Amino acid sequence: MQKLTVFLKIPFDSESTTDSHTAIAFTHWLPVGRDHGILIEDGDTRVLLWFDEKCTWWGSQPTADELKKYVNIDTRYVYADIQVSGLGADLLEYMQARDFSKQLDKDDDPLQLEYSRIAQGVLTSAIHRVNRLISFARSYKGQYWLSEYKIDFDRLRNYFSIFEGRGQIDIGPIFRFQPSQTDVIYVTTEGEDRYVTESDWPAFREFVIGGSKPQLIGELLAGSEHLLSIGVSVQPSHLE
Repeated sequence: MQKLTVFLKIPFDSESTTDSHTAIAFTHWLPVGRDHGILIEDGDTRVLLWFDEKCTWWGSQPTADELKKYVNIDTRYVYADIQVSGLGADLLEYMQARDFSKQLDKDDDPLQLEYSRIAQGVLTSAIHRVNRLISFARSYKGQYWLSEYKIDFDRLRNYFSIFEGRGQIDIGPIFRFQPSQTDVIYVTTEGEDRYVTESDWPAFREFVIGGSKPQLIGELLAGSEHLLSIGVSVQPSHLE
């Protein structure tokens, strides 16, 4: 049975809003190479997380031996090799031969849907383990600047593009692994009652000139909606 291996290069900046601390920090040592990686076997899926000295390259390009002299070794990304077995020959051939310069043919829809399903599984397996790596660094070593990934299947193309996704069937040639040419984008508009009208302007003027406080309920509702918009859970409360 042929095996598919997907190679990803996953940066640690994820959802971080900081400018500089987007790395897992090691000191005087780095687990260089696949032999020192973290291997997870999960049914038909095998995930290997590993580093090399290039993960630390930024302003300089130290060798693995030179890294032993460094107090602060910032690893800005981790490699993830995800191996999947039990896939059909037709699907594997389709993945390898996919021509991204052409629009999808209707006859390819079943294979494309299966391609996307496998890609979702690959992404889930990789991100789950990378998030655990991040979680350990945060909770056990206090590396608070790291943040975990959130998965959005509507952005499959974007993930595999950023992670430089590549595929390989057994020991065959390396090919581009990208399940889709587009992402799904949702556009929402607010109701017109939220927009400032001409008749609202006198009240705006009066409030800005005066010293009264904003409406408490309106402030609380606006704050709750903001938290919801950025993915923060809001617990219901009771106002007197």
